[in-house]
Amino acid sequence: MAKKPDDIMVALQAQHRARIEGRAMKLATPKVLRKVVEASRKDLSAVFDVVPNAISSSK
Repeated sequence: MAKKPDDIMVALQAQHRARIEGRAMKLATPKVLRKVVEASRKDLSAVFDVVPNAISSSK
């Protein structure tokens, strides 16, 4: 039976896991990042002091 990605990540050393997670965040799209932090376009626009339409909703 194939291993789940979460099981593989748990087995890694903390330093290696941090490198992988850091790289994944660099490659993630804005939509994925918002989902991770559970932030809406309105929330992000307030943080970055821009209008909500300036925050892309595309991939």
